[in-house]
Amino acid sequence: MFTQIEKDRLAEVLFYLYFNNKDAKLLENIDFWNCISNVCKVYDVDSMLVSRAARVLFAEENSPSEIEMWYLLNKLGVSVRPIRKITGIYWQKQKNFAEIVEKYGSPTVKRTITDVAMRKSIREFIIAMQSMFGIFSAIEGKFLDTFFSL
Repeated sequence: MFTQIEKDRLAEVLFYLYFNNKDAKLLENIDFWNCISNVCKVYDVDSMLVSRAARVLFAEENSPSEIEMWYLLNKLGVSVRPIRKITGIYWQKQKNFAEIVEKYGSPTVKRTITDVAMRKSIREFIIAMQSMFGIFSAIEGKFLDTFFSL
């Protein structure tokens, strides 16, 4: 069972991974950001909060560690190959993380985004992108809807 802090951090991690998996050149393209803005309009998500959340999470001290990403996705029930596809963490490292968690317990999970409206916008954005593009094909969309329900 997830704690509320783990749910919030998982939303941050998925949000971070969506943008982190994009090519740097694409992230510099104004048309990409216009597309993001339009998706936000269609799904009634506050695009300003999405933009601010992206800036906050991409600050080095706020970006998730590999073990934190693995822990949350593994706890969600995502298997080894999809975790590799989403995060780039190879199975050998995932196996090491499993051993560390078994030996020392779960890693410390802290939410970075403290603003409630921003957290809500992150969740809504993830669900919108999943609905439109299936960005997290390893995770069923309806499951995300239920998981992030307030």
